Amino acid sequence: MWTSAFVVAKRKSLFQSFMLLMGKVLIGFWLQKFFRGRRSMAIERSKVRHDFCETYGNNCQNVDRHCFEPGSSFLRQFLFFFKAQNSGDFLILVETCRLLQSFVDSSGDIVSLFSGLDYSFKHNLVDFRVKKLAFTCIEAIHQNRNRLRDQLLVTPEEASISTAILMEAVSLLLDPKLPWVCKIVSYLHKENVFKLVREMVTTAKESSR
Repeated sequence: MWTSAFVVAKRKSLFQSFMLLMGKVLIGFWLQKFFRGRRSMAIERSKVRHDFCETYGNNCQNVDRHCFEPGSSFLRQFLFFFKAQNSGDFLILVETCRLLQSFVDSSGDIVSLFSGLDYSFKHNLVDFRVKKLAFTCIEAIHQNRNRLRDQLLVTPEEASISTAILMEAVSLLLDPKLPWVCKIVSYLHKENVFKLVREMVTTAKESSR
């Protein structure tokens, strides 16, 4: 009887040791897979960033209004590789938003700027790009809020400041008359943008003391 109990206990102990070992092996495997995936993504982002700058310029000097249309790779590439704390990416975003405002001011039609001739035909792609662009502007200010703390509270006379350019772009995209505005608002809510804005306001208040 005691021998049988000992054998059962021994088997149980061996099984637990085996499961613990397997757990460690699986965790190690998934961690390696995770970090390999991150490295691969970083390499791909770097490649796309290089191709983007070769095509459109380091400061978007080769960009025209057609680059915002669905058939262009401009926004697709940029929204893929953009990292808010990369200073070069931040400058590209500011210039993108400055160009956006300039093109809208000249034509008065932001919908056709993003959709081309027919918004209804390309609305899924257009909605995706404009909501990502709006969030990217807010995210960029939030992640750089300490560096930009002196620019978080700006007046209309300071429209050339980077934070003002980014927020003006968000304002343009959130015009209530636009067909995608509900999609953007829903996406911003999902991304908890109110928390980001609250933290930006807190940083601005601290810098004004």
